[in-house]
Amino acid sequence: MHYCFATATRPDIIKLAPVISRFRENDSVLPFVLHARQHTDLADQAFNIFDIYPDISSEAVPEHMLNLSDMLSFFISFYKTQFDIFLKQHSIDGMFVHGDVIGSLAAALTAFFYRIPVFHIEAGLRTSDFQYPFPEEGTRRLISRIATIHFAPTVTAKHNLLQENIASENIVVTGNTIVDSLNLVKQSIGYKNYSCPFDKKVVLLTLHRRELWQSDLFVNYLIRIGEFAETHPEYEVVFPVHPNPQIMNVVRELKQTNPVIKHIKIIHPPFSYEEFVYILENKCSFVITDSGGVLEEACVLGIPCLVLRQDTERPESLMMDNGFVKMIGKDLYALEFYMDAFSTWEKYQVREKNTLFGDGNASERIYNEIIKNGRGVYERN
Repeated sequence: MHYCFATATRPDIIKLAPVISRFRENDSVLPFVLHARQHTDLADQAFNIFDIYPDISSEAVPEHMLNLSDMLSFFISFYKTQFDIFLKQHSIDGMFVHGDVIGSLAAALTAFFYRIPVFHIEAGLRTSDFQYPFPEEGTRRLISRIATIHFAPTVTAKHNLLQENIASENIVVTGNTIVDSLNLVKQSIGYKNYSCPFDKKVVLLTLHRRELWQSDLFVNYLIRIGEFAETHPEYEVVFPVHPNPQIMNVVRELKQTNPVIKHIKIIHPPFSYEEFVYILENKCSFVITDSGGVLEEACVLGIPCLVLRQDTERPESLMMDNGFVKMIGKDLYALEFYMDAFSTWEKYQVREKNTLFGDGNASERIYNEIIKNGRGVYERN
């Protein structure tokens, strides 16, 4: 059996890695990895961590291609062209795509055109607005229309799919593969004897969403967070900046025009994933983020988290009994209040790991559904 795994960014490499590794344990299965280099250095780091390397890889996105529409078109055309070539050399029994990145949509569409089954991992995540976040919300909904099997990470995700008239027998609740990945990475860190470069308690900040850093709200967030860092010298507010050069340029400019932001420690290039996980688990007091993936990781490790978004496709995180996750949206007062609360209130100093997003066996469930239960065998017309 020959299966393809489509990757484009560091997060989907991290989340697909344990699934690829599980399939590789079966000598009768040959997994191919297709990679569109939406992330370059970050992607290479992730591949190295999990000892997985792409069989086909695109060129990196040209530096001038910073317009969102250009990027979307680029990835769609890349996958179509490269996959056409690939299919002339290999007979593929199924295409695994993950989440909501453009590379996943392109791979799913191309597989669909060739009547190849599409297996969607992390299926069923939804916000209440088709346009938010853009383009991810639209991307994952479109994949759901052509996927053969939907691997939902939670019961809530399954419910979302059922509401869209996806047949129940084609939905499998697996848990989120991020739990599997974290377990693998923590084992790797243990072998390497990592140490943290920060002596103080860490507040980990990540901001990367396009609709945020192109707005005044991005500036206001950083000013409030810089003020917190200035008045709480016992904390190191650490901001690993996304490698997108536009984001880095915005941050540099803001540091020059808003002196209070200098109290935020800018990390560029950002941490490797192993460094990130080590700091998150061992040194981080709380997280401030607009990333759904970082929110998941914080929840799994029991780290309080402030979410700088209007809506989330991971509502399970808001149901935690201890209130460790707070949706901030545009409320700057709430940001100030909860930064202070997370740094001083005793209940937020306790780490409570949970299984909201699974038990670490998602990869095994996906493998069993495809291989042991025979769901990966289809006849094409």
